[in-house]
Amino acid sequence: MMIPRLCPTETVETIFDIDFEKLHTLGKQALLFDFDNTLAEKGSPTMPSVSNALLEDLATIGFRIGILTNRRRRRMIADVLFPIIYHACKPRRAGYLAMLETLSSSPEHGVMIGNRYITDVMGGNRLGIYTMRVRRYPFDNNRNQPNSD
Repeated sequence: MMIPRLCPTETVETIFDIDFEKLHTLGKQALLFDFDNTLAEKGSPTMPSVSNALLEDLATIGFRIGILTNRRRRRMIADVLFPIIYHACKPRRAGYLAMLETLSSSPEHGVMIGNRYITDVMGGNRLGIYTMRVRRYPFDNNRNQPNSD
């Protein structure tokens, strides 16, 4: 049995399996994304173009987008078109609250999307944020195309 704070509201295979229309219908306005193993391969120095394209599409339909990462600034990420908080100290509340303030939103209108139970899910759950756990980063390292498995 899993500890309630570690239970995501939803689990999906990848960010491309999220029903964003459903989230919009639920009144969700702010999407907070983890970076490593969610939007990009762990340690990637750049935001993949397919992830940027997805986030741009989501912004076009009215979502406010932000990225929370526990990476330090010395490992900055290039090509990010959206607000990002480095060294967010997830699962502590401060990073989540700072990003929600940046996005002019509140916990009840937010969604935290990430791959880790402790940092992403527990951190979001502690504030009453809708949490989504992704199981894996969806792209092959060599082709930047969806994995076939």
